[in-house]
Amino acid sequence: MRFDMLSNKLINECLNTIEDTVENSNVDFEEIDEVIIIGGASRMPKFQSKVESLFEEYTKIKNDIEPDEAIAYGCAIQAKLLSENIDKPEYKKLLEDNEIKLPHLTQSLGIEDTNGDFIPIVPKNTVLPATRFIEVDNTNTPLYFAFYQGESEVASENKLVSQVVIDDFVVEGAEPKENEKISIRINLSPENLVINAQNKTTKQSTKISIKM
Repeated sequence: MRFDMLSNKLINECLNTIEDTVENSNVDFEEIDEVIIIGGASRMPKFQSKVESLFEEYTKIKNDIEPDEAIAYGCAIQAKLLSENIDKPEYKKLLEDNEIKLPHLTQSLGIEDTNGDFIPIVPKNTVLPATRFIEVDNTNTPLYFAFYQGESEVASENKLVSQVVIDDFVVEGAEPKENEKISIRINLSPENLVINAQNKTTKQSTKISIKM
């Protein structure tokens, strides 16, 4: 009885997460044919029945996969998907049935240095979204970044994505402070390039969003 009382809250949180996931995926419960339940709690008959109650009668709730191994099994399939050496017939059918398309960067994203060279920040084929960090000295002058996409070592031979100027940290008449740094966080998604810059001493920050 006490176990039921303690577990009810956790089970209800799981059910809420399932409902939110289905809603955010823009599908209806009626469209789902099979559900795999995993994790230690999936062995509980009460948990299984609660999950079943969310779905239609024809939806198959599968518990025939070892719940402690299911994630590792899925990771193994995905790792094989990403491998370039898939040539055995016995794997091809498995991969065709389980292939997951992940958004990725088709060309490297980087910046132009003072010599005109292309410095990759996010390499080609990186799965998105991705985050990278760079750090520069605060010279009390505007920061300029030219973002390019491509594979040429010469920046101008690649596609110019955007030119960014950050002057929020410039203090007129002030001298550069020794060892003061500006942290640049670059968030890249299929839709946007978001640049967050922060003065690590004063904590002043600014944000720039660029449509990809």
